[in-house]
Amino acid sequence: MGAPCIHCEARPAADGLGLCADCNSRRETRVLYRRRRGWTPEWEAHLRRLTRRAQLRLPLFDEADQPA
Repeated sequence: MGAPCIHCEARPAADGLGLCADCNSRRETRVLYRRRRGWTPEWEAHLRRLTRRAQLRLPLFDEADQPA
């Protein structure tokens, strides 16, 4: 099974946005996940890492990530 839908997390993602077919069929949901102007793949990966850490109830940033 592939990665879950980034919106509902109930079904597997079925498109490049990471949405399942049901979520992708709703325009208002698609608009939320379209690539924003200026967002790089690295930035999106960073946001996904933060989301995953939040789901696991881990601190969002390690001490090494904090400014001195």
